[in-house]
Amino acid sequence: MANSVWTVTAVSGDSVTLSDGQQTRVIRPGQERAEQHIGLAYAITAHGAQGASETFAIALEGTEGNRKQMAGFESAYVALSRMKQHVQVYTDNRQGWTDAINNAVQKGTAHDVLEPKSDREVMNAERLFSTARELRDVVAGRAVLRQAGLAGGDSPARFIAPGANIRSRMWHCRRGVTASQLVSG
Repeated sequence: MANSVWTVTAVSGDSVTLSDGQQTRVIRPGQERAEQHIGLAYAITAHGAQGASETFAIALEGTEGNRKQMAGFESAYVALSRMKQHVQVYTDNRQGWTDAINNAVQKGTAHDVLEPKSDREVMNAERLFSTARELRDVVAGRAVLRQAGLAGGDSPARFIAPGANIRSRMWHCRRGVTASQLVSG
């Protein structure tokens, strides 16, 4: 019954009868420890309803005062993704709220802080290229050279052996090398 909404339809002695519109359930809070916590509410916050979906939702989103801290893509996603049929959004500044959603800065990871993505990509490329072998030194590479009419074996392309999880061979070139240069040498 977690993350679900039920209506109390009857209270009798030690039992409470609940209905969610499709089924009815009788609980006995005095006898069952798991049934002793019942949250009564007229409304549920979007974050509190996480994991649940409702037919309708009303969201209060803003850019003024303390609400400014919550204005962003993640908060909008939580508020707007809980309903099945209809959502209404109330805001103190419609343009400011939509701008905050559209201009949200993606949060970085610890890796991004310690080592920017571009640095990691360059290091990975350099590491891979350092293991690359000239095509004339690999059987499959010699076949490619022959097929391209480059029997002399001069080509800027290199062969990188597949890793443990890679089943296909990869052909890599330094940046700026065009396909015509590969074929013409």
